[in-house]
Amino acid sequence: MSLASQLSAAACELADASRADTFQPVRERLASLGVDDRMLGEILQRVSHGPGDQREVLQLRARVQGTDQGGPPASFERYALLRTALAALERVPALLVPDRVKELLLDEFLWLTRPRERELGWLVAGEYVFSALCKLATLRRFPAGQFHWEMAGLARSVLWRVPTRHLPRLLRGVLALGGFRPTFAPHLAWRRPQIVLSEREHSRSLLLMAQTLELQPRIRGFVAEAWFYSPDIIRVSPHLAWAPRLFEEWGGMVIVTGPAGKESGIFERGRTRERLARQGLLQPTMGLALWPRSAMLRWARLNSAEAG
Repeated sequence: MSLASQLSAAACELADASRADTFQPVRERLASLGVDDRMLGEILQRVSHGPGDQREVLQLRARVQGTDQGGPPASFERYALLRTALAALERVPALLVPDRVKELLLDEFLWLTRPRERELGWLVAGEYVFSALCKLATLRRFPAGQFHWEMAGLARSVLWRVPTRHLPRLLRGVLALGGFRPTFAPHLAWRRPQIVLSEREHSRSLLLMAQTLELQPRIRGFVAEAWFYSPDIIRVSPHLAWAPRLFEEWGGMVIVTGPAGKESGIFERGRTRERLARQGLLQPTMGLALWPRSAMLRWARLNSAEAG
């Protein structure tokens, strides 16, 4: 099916889903408040990952629902996401991303029309996943399989966080990037649970990001900070040795920036790591991966067949 046909089908499904009877109270209350689709989209556009960044959404939800907590969970949030995604469809063809990314984006939109009951909790405002969904619906976050990515940059605060002995190497990495921003920053895709990180799926995600780099000349490269990129993790999780090695072998670098706390996700599906940490045999750290544009594109050219 052509992309145009997929877009047309997605528009029908999103529109039909948003007109479902379950959303009638939400539609009527928003209309009485004078809140239209454009205003909903602008509110979701202002959602990021910062503290308190969903306050406007939570305030509007309170005005829409009042004291009535009946009905399916996240009815207001899901309706807002459906209508915002529907409005975003007309901009999808012009996005500077590969067609495969556009198809994956449509898949994320269509999931909003039929989430399973156990997944409705992901749509509740106030949580991280809702922020990510807002970014998807407003075309600020893009799916690439095992990972999503966003436009971001290297925070200058890392200059104060990184151990002093690593600072010269970090500065060389910034110089190789050509500056602190803009870069691509990856995030694990929550709808694709992995028992372990897959090297093949990781490479497939990176390949889609690299193909996007070719379409967006101003992007300086790839920057990511995660526990599984730290070289220190290899001692207790040797099956992840490929993760930091990829960057070191292909023109990038990985720098240990400091300890990895529980919020880093290091203990999710990692009982051995958690046990070793409790026993004092593991001090989890975070690894900062810096991958300049030219090096990432070179890797993609030479590994596209294997990664794809």
